[in-house]
Amino acid sequence: MRALVLHFDAPMMSWGTEGRLTNRDAGTRPTLSGIIGLIANALGRGRDDDMADLAFDLVTRVDRAGHEERDYVTIGGATGIGQAPKAPGKRPGVSDTGKVSVRYLLADAAMVAVIGQTEQTIDLDTVRDALLRPARTLYLGRRCYPIGAPVVRGPVVETDSLQSLLETIPLAPRHDDTVSVTTTSTDPMAEMRMERPVLGRRAFMPRLTETVAHPAARFPLPEEQSCT
Repeated sequence: MRALVLHFDAPMMSWGTEGRLTNRDAGTRPTLSGIIGLIANALGRGRDDDMADLAFDLVTRVDRAGHEERDYVTIGGATGIGQAPKAPGKRPGVSDTGKVSVRYLLADAAMVAVIGQTEQTIDLDTVRDALLRPARTLYLGRRCYPIGAPVVRGPVVETDSLQSLLETIPLAPRHDDTVSVTTTSTDPMAEMRMERPVLGRRAFMPRLTETVAHPAARFPLPEEQSCT
């Protein structure tokens, strides 16, 4: 199987799938839908374009879980997005339709994802080139959370399995004592997240996943921390 390793290390990121409109969660790990959005953005695709060819096989590892923060966002009102005053005497740009949106984020987190090419997905070399020279600015979940370091740091490789490749990837320089690995599951009782794109529609269907905690000692240390 051909595979590509993606690194997500930034001051802020969000991988939420449950939130809608005025209340949005942060998630705890990279999601397939979030990674599809990142790659689609790098390729220059629009929101209404078909994303089914970006539904790669996926394994993720959370090296540093970070901590959840709450972001305060206003929508409409005095934000200048075209809302006109409804009554005389109001200041320009102020309307009665402004809303407060509560959006959670992960601060100071570091995560790794391994995506695997299938017969239904586009070539990973195309994805790698796009992530190195993106059509638009790359961000992690929301436009105000740009990447903090290169997402791609190596070539497309051949591997027997995504999980075995993941076990060879060094941990982030600052990592937790316990790291979590999430894989796709076939167990109908597994965790279900709306992450897989629906062919020809801007919608997602369930993806079953299994998350297992491992001691960090199971994975290689970064080169600067390894003993000689």
